[in-house]
Amino acid sequence: MFRRGGLIAGLVLALCACGAIVTLGSVFAQTSPQSAIFVDNFAYLTAYPNGSNGGVMPTALTTDMILPGGIARDAGGRIYVTNTSTNTVTIYAANATGNVPPLAVIGGSQPQLSSPTGIALDASGKIYVLNTGTSAITVYPPLGTSTGVLDEAPVAAISGSETMLAGPAAIAVEKSGDIYVANQSGGPAVAGGNFAPSVITIYPAGSNGDAAPATVIKGASTGLVYPVGIALDSSGDIYVANGGTVVNAAQTYTYAASITVYSAGSEGNATPSAVITGANTVLGQLRGIGLDSDRNIYTTTLTTNGSSAINFYTAGGNGNVAPSATIVGSDTGLNSDNGIALDSVGNLYLSNRNGGTLGIGSVTVYPAGSKGDAAPIDTITSSPNGIGLSEGIAVDSAGKIYVTNVLDNSVNIYPAGSYGTGPPVATIAGNNSELDLPLKVALDAQGDVAVLNVDDTINVYRAGSTGNVTPNQTMSVDRHGNNIPIGIAMASDGKIFLANQGFFKCKRRNCYQTSLGNIAVFPAGSNGKANASAVVGGPDTRLAFPSGIAVSNRGNIYISNQGAVCSSRCGCVASGQGSVTVYARGSEGNVKPITTIKGSLTGLGFPQGIAIDSNENIYVLASPRPYFAVAPPACSRQGSVEKRSRTTPRPGDNISTASADIFILPPLYDFGTVGASSILVFKAGSHGDAAPIATIDGPQTTINGSAIAIGPAGP
Repeated sequence: MFRRGGLIAGLVLALCACGAIVTLGSVFAQTSPQSAIFVDNFAYLTAYPNGSNGGVMPTALTTDMILPGGIARDAGGRIYVTNTSTNTVTIYAANATGNVPPLAVIGGSQPQLSSPTGIALDASGKIYVLNTGTSAITVYPPLGTSTGVLDEAPVAAISGSETMLAGPAAIAVEKSGDIYVANQSGGPAVAGGNFAPSVITIYPAGSNGDAAPATVIKGASTGLVYPVGIALDSSGDIYVANGGTVVNAAQTYTYAASITVYSAGSEGNATPSAVITGANTVLGQLRGIGLDSDRNIYTTTLTTNGSSAINFYTAGGNGNVAPSATIVGSDTGLNSDNGIALDSVGNLYLSNRNGGTLGIGSVTVYPAGSKGDAAPIDTITSSPNGIGLSEGIAVDSAGKIYVTNVLDNSVNIYPAGSYGTGPPVATIAGNNSELDLPLKVALDAQGDVAVLNVDDTINVYRAGSTGNVTPNQTMSVDRHGNNIPIGIAMASDGKIFLANQGFFKCKRRNCYQTSLGNIAVFPAGSNGKANASAVVGGPDTRLAFPSGIAVSNRGNIYISNQGAVCSSRCGCVASGQGSVTVYARGSEGNVKPITTIKGSLTGLGFPQGIAIDSNENIYVLASPRPYFAVAPPACSRQGSVEKRSRTTPRPGDNISTASADIFILPPLYDFGTVGASSILVFKAGSHGDAAPIATIDGPQTTINGSAIAIGPAGP
C-alpha cells in the first residue's frame, strides 16, 4: 500500500464461480440485508455480509498466488504453493510458466487452512500443510486428476495441547508418512550460554487429532534456535535451518544463524552430527532449506544488503565453511522470503514472496548447477483481476466497485456482485485521464468519480466514464504545500471533502507541525487552483493524524485519526491511540466535534480507513500495531523546510535522513500497518470509550486492508 506513499501487499485471482463461502463467525442484526462491507487489500478484494462478527470467511474466495510462503512438488512435477494471507494452497501444472491461473486450489470454509506456511507431500501424494494461525497440521488426499477449487475437509488434522506444536515454522514428511515439524517455541525461554528454545516434534504416519509426538528433539545440546526450515535426506537424517536471534536490546546473548544436522533416530537432548555456522558461511537471514539426492544443502537467505540469495553447501559440510556456490543478483528474480524445493535431478523451485513484476509473488525455476546472477528458466506469476497496488475503493448505489491502481495509473471498475474476482468491465486510464499514482477514490449520488492522486490533485470524471477519458474537473488542492492529503469523500451533491495530515517543518534546530490535521471542503464543480469553501482545523477539533474520511447521507463528517504523541522540540508522531471524530454538517474553523470515540475499549489502535452506512453505523479498518514503530527523533542539525518526494516507500525501505538539512519524518509517511487486520463496527451515536458492537478479525478473514467501503452486495 502507498501511504503518502505506501506498501505493496498482493494480487490475487478470485474465482467467484467456485461458490460463496460464508461464516466462520457470527452475524448480528443487519441494518441492510443486501449490503456488504468491502475491503481493498492492496491487490485483492474481500467482502463480508453487513452484520458479520468474528472470524468470518470472505464472501468470495481469492484463489491465486499471493505473497507465497511454502513450496513443494509432487511426483508428476506439479507445484504446490501456500498463500498465508489468503488461506489457500495454489497448485500449478508441471509445465506452467508465465502469468497463468492455478490448475487447482485448496481453499474455502472446509479445508481449515489458517495462515498456512509450510507444505510437504509423502510418497503417495498426500498433502500436508502447516497452519501457523491455529498451530495445526492439516492433511489432504492426493490431488489425482482434481482441478478447480477443492473446498473439502482435510482427511486428518493434528492439533491440540498433546501435540506439543508451539510456534510451528516448517514441516517435512518422510516417504512413509512420518511428519517432522520444526517449532520455534517449546524450549527454555530464558537466554543463556546454551540457549536452545526450539523443538522438533515427530509424528508417526496416520496421526490425527490431539496426537502426541512419537519423538521429540529438545534440549540445550541441540542448538535449535528459532528454526525456519527443515529437510530430510534418504537415510532419515534431519537438516534444520536455524534463524538465530539477538535475544535482548543490550545484545547480552547473540545466536548466529546455523544449519544443524541430526542423525536418523535422534531424540531428546541430541547433539547435532554437524553444525554449519560462522562468518564464512554467509548464512545471513535464513528463510528455507532443501536437499538434493546427493545430500548437498541449499539454503535461501537474505544477504546483509537485503538481496535474496541461494547458497549451496557440499554434502558433509561442517563448521565455518563457505558456500560452494551462490545464486544472487538482479537477473535471478529472487525476492524477499523464499521457500525451496528440488526435483530428482537437482532443478531448484523457489517461491518468492514479493516476486514478479507486480511484487506480489512468483515461482522461479533454475536448472541444476546454476550459480551467480542466473536468470530463471521459468517464472510463474498471476494477475488476471487487474488490481495492482491499490489503496482506494468505492461502491456505487448499483453495486459497481471502483478500485484505484497505483502501478498502472488506472481506476478499475468491476460489475456488481463480482467482488473484483475477475477482470474489470471498464477502466479509466491513459494520458488524457491525467491520473498520477491514484491513491483514493470517492463517488457522489450521481455516480461521478473523484480520484485523489499522489501529486495532490483531484480528478473528477462524469458517471459512466471509461477509457482514456479527460476528467471533467482537475483540482490542485494543496498549492501552498502545507498539507498532506490522505483521504477523500464526496457528498451526494458533489461537494468534495479532503482529510489532510499537517505538514512537518524544521527551522533552527526546532521542528514543528503546521497542524495535526484538517478537513478541507470544496464546492461541487471546483476546478484548477481550487480554494476550499470551508476548513475544519485547530486544537478544539481533536484531529490527530487523520487516516480516513467519510460523509454520511445527512452530511455529517467522520474522520479516523491515528492519534499523536508530541515533543516540544521535535514535533509529533502517530501514537496508535486512534479515535473517530465526527463533525456536524456545515462545520467550519476550530469547531469541536459533535462526537469523539476514543479509549481502550474501542480497539482503534492505528485506523486505516472509515466508512458509514445509511443508518450512520461506523466501520473502521484498523490494526493494533504500526508498520513504522518510531519515537520522535532528534532534530536535524541545521533544519529546513522538509521537501516532499514523489518516491514512495515500500516494505523494508528506510526513511532517509542522510542530509543534515532535510528532515524526513511522519506524517509524510502514514504510520498504519502493512495492512490493517480488523474491521471495527460502532453503533450509530457511539461516544467516548465505546466498545464496538462487532469486530471482524482473525486469520480466516484474510484482511490485509488499506481501504474500506459499504455498498450493495450484488445486483
